[in-house]
Amino acid sequence: PIPSTPTPPTKQASTLTVTCPTNGKPGVYATGGALSPAIAGATVELHISRPNTPEVVQTTTTTANGGYSIGIALQTAATWTIFARWAGDATTLPDDSPSCQTVISP
Repeated sequence: PIPSTPTPPTKQASTLTVTCPTNGKPGVYATGGALSPAIAGATVELHISRPNTPEVVQTTTTTANGGYSIGIALQTAATWTIFARWAGDATTLPDDSPSCQTVISP
């Protein structure tokens, strides 16, 4: 008989969240979120953009409970859009968080 092809392992789905900073004046703002299932040391990219400018990407890593936090510079009056991305690993699928927005006023 012909041997059957092994079935590749099924990867687990993941969920990534991000919380936008409160609207305010130009400055550095703390933001964060969580990766579920919790994976310590996972690299999370924060994609930060405002209209008509190139996107800025900052990276941080998750804690043991899957949470992460990072300071982001929002130095120009604009509506900033932020989302987080995780590339996945050998057992877990990648995920992008929903986007959120912060309005920085002059």
